[in-house]
Amino acid sequence: MPSDDGVLLAELRHEIADLPSYGYRRACALVNRQRVARGDARVNPKRVYRVMAQAGLLLPKAPRRRHSARTHEGTVSVTSSDLRWCSDGLEIKCDSGQTVTATFAKDCCDREVMAWRAWEGKGLPGEPVREMLKRANMPLWELLGGFNPAVPCYAGGVDLGFPLDKLLAQTDANLKKGFRAIKMKVGRKNLSEDVARLKAMREHLGDGFPLMVDANMRWSADQAIRAARQFADYDPLWLEEPLIPDDMAGQARVVREGGLPIAAGENFRTLWEFKQLIECGGVTYPEPDVTNCGGITSFMKIGHLAESFNLPVTSHGAHDVTVQALAAVPNCSYLEAHGFGLDRYIAEPLKIEDGCAMAPSRPGHGIEFDWRSLEKEQA
Repeated sequence: MPSDDGVLLAELRHEIADLPSYGYRRACALVNRQRVARGDARVNPKRVYRVMAQAGLLLPKAPRRRHSARTHEGTVSVTSSDLRWCSDGLEIKCDSGQTVTATFAKDCCDREVMAWRAWEGKGLPGEPVREMLKRANMPLWELLGGFNPAVPCYAGGVDLGFPLDKLLAQTDANLKKGFRAIKMKVGRKNLSEDVARLKAMREHLGDGFPLMVDANMRWSADQAIRAARQFADYDPLWLEEPLIPDDMAGQARVVREGGLPIAAGENFRTLWEFKQLIECGGVTYPEPDVTNCGGITSFMKIGHLAESFNLPVTSHGAHDVTVQALAAVPNCSYLEAHGFGLDRYIAEPLKIEDGCAMAPSRPGHGIEFDWRSLEKEQA
């Protein structure tokens, strides 16, 4: 061993008492920290690796993590080095030396690998996510977790300015479509008008029927608390977005003092905003919008974050895509079927059955545009 390497080895032994328990990168980092403190030059990790290898001080490599894979030959135990993507699916080299294939359509291969590649925006080698899912013959909701394809769904309208008879007529039309939950707008100039309309809706729908109210950021915290207390007699399932999204402290006050569950978050753009709102106690139903919060990946993270706080998650907008995410989480509450839906431009619009939106079994997100209908809108 060259003299310089001997000096480095002595330095390593001096700085690290139990050197064999350290990997070379960690050992290098600790030695360099001491060197920088003394004003000496840093040492290269490759040199540390060589010196430790020559001295027999490197840790043995940890065994590769093993996974179970279901194939037409049964369940086999494999490591990542045993896997190879092939035209029929996932080719697996078993411990016995035999090679078997887990096909996408029949055996579902390694779903976790496929999910992570989808979340990262990648497909399998050489093909994009959409083609990967089609090839696997797997809907997105199943790939993401596959909890329940029947997602409770409410009809949301833009009806703040409707006279009462028109509001009730819209409600009856939604009931005929199969909805078993309704959301109405509040936030008229006089609170007494909101209370009267909510009372009429409750009498029209009956006790126990899921009825939500949405204020669209119209109030201050004090106004929202006053409204929530007057709404409470008519048992709304939640009061949605009473304040601007920035006022998290005010929203926490509304939750504490208003007496109603609060849904909020449709205007948030990041996971961290949801984390802050949940931690400060400002929301009962976190409500991400997949088109605002960062897409399916971020939506799923928000859903799991809410689950970790024992909170149900709901949604805002883009119901044809969002149904896939809510069908994949165990803490799903309600999907919003938005009043601005694109049903007339979609080949197979969202199906409502007995109050639930049905996540499609078609591969991928399941949305195909009706191009003939779209041609009519061409400028």
